[in-house]
Amino acid sequence: MFSSEADKLKRKASRITMGASVPSLVHELKQPLTAILSNAQAAQRFLAMASPDLAEVREILTDIIADTRHAEQLLQQWGSLGTHVPPARVPLDVNTLLQQVVHRLRREASEQHVTITLELDAGLPTIAGDLLQLHQVVVNLMVNAFEAMQQTTARPRRLVIRTARQAPRTLRVSLTDTGIGMDETTMRQMFTPFFTTKAEGLGLGLAISQAIVAAHGGQIWALPQADQGTTICFTLPLGEEAVRGEERDAETDATCQEPQQSTRRDS
Repeated sequence: MFSSEADKLKRKASRITMGASVPSLVHELKQPLTAILSNAQAAQRFLAMASPDLAEVREILTDIIADTRHAEQLLQQWGSLGTHVPPARVPLDVNTLLQQVVHRLRREASEQHVTITLELDAGLPTIAGDLLQLHQVVVNLMVNAFEAMQQTTARPRRLVIRTARQAPRTLRVSLTDTGIGMDETTMRQMFTPFFTTKAEGLGLGLAISQAIVAAHGGQIWALPQADQGTTICFTLPLGEEAVRGEERDAETDATCQEPQQSTRRDS
């Protein structure tokens, strides 16, 4: 059974998505469609060269196919709104999911001069979850981090993504950026539907991410960094008997920044 708090978030998410389905769909589709356009333009540039790198073109076409399928899945998912279809529950390797999203967003990271570092706990077991929904959570958080670092000029733009086992039946994912950070008001309201600090933002990405995490039995929260920047953490339960919707405490705040037994890779 989900905790009462998670149930409330799930019901709230249903009202959010049903009440703002069109702008939300536009928001969700923007990333794969932008990626498709960017990759198609890159392929054109490669093919215009005297000696085009066909291996690179093939990789770009693979990304275009993947993003097209992702957009199609989003449309199918949004088409089922209001039908009370529960999230799919399939075995997922969170580390692999993170690596796939990082690969998908590598060109956007490069264009915005962001270095992504993965520090992944190699010993994490699988979880049961909805691949598309959790993929969207990570995409939302990464894109938000990129946007938070757009004004960063005095220090490197860096996003560190970590996984760790927080408790016997819980894993934790954290994303730490070197952006401008958040004031207290933003930190408190960032998961509120339609709250945004962006001139053209809808304020739905983080609210939807929170609802997805809650529907999976986890929690999501933000931590300010002492040297500017922000860490976003979310938890997911391990196994069918995992305690869902665990309350975070002071220990969570500390361990969120110091994962152990990690393997590191920069991209």
